[in-house]
Amino acid sequence: MAEDTKPKRRSAGAGIGELQLLRGPRASAPPLPVDDETAGPRGAPLHAPKPVAPPTVPSPVLPRGEAVLLCIEVLLPEELISGVRTQLRPARTGHPRTLSVALLLQAYVRAVHALGLEIDVEGLSPAADDEVVGRVMAALEAWKCS
Repeated sequence: MAEDTKPKRRSAGAGIGELQLLRGPRASAPPLPVDDETAGPRGAPLHAPKPVAPPTVPSPVLPRGEAVLLCIEVLLPEELISGVRTQLRPARTGHPRTLSVALLLQAYVRAVHALGLEIDVEGLSPAADDEVVGRVMAALEAWKCS
């Protein structure tokens, strides 16, 4: 007759004694230090510790009229943003990380403003993005020719 090769079924409790022998005696954890003022039962804290706020860094104080932080949403073409990012990569700037796109875009605005361009804004509508770009380009051309 052929031998039975299937494993024999064991009850759920079988082998528990073997596991306890393998693990050895149970090690007890060292007692937790107890602070009488804040400790509850079994040394648990009565209340959670208060979070520590990070130190505040004062914002730079600029003389009145020198600079204003203007947080606005500007919609720009993706090719413009990727071109500016390419210019600001570490290989071109020597800085260890890519610089902010806002750095160069802010410089563009300040440079155009410093040129003192007279941009024709008569009759502009809020949705006339391409028209505004055209008028700024025309003002730059007029400046170049002057």
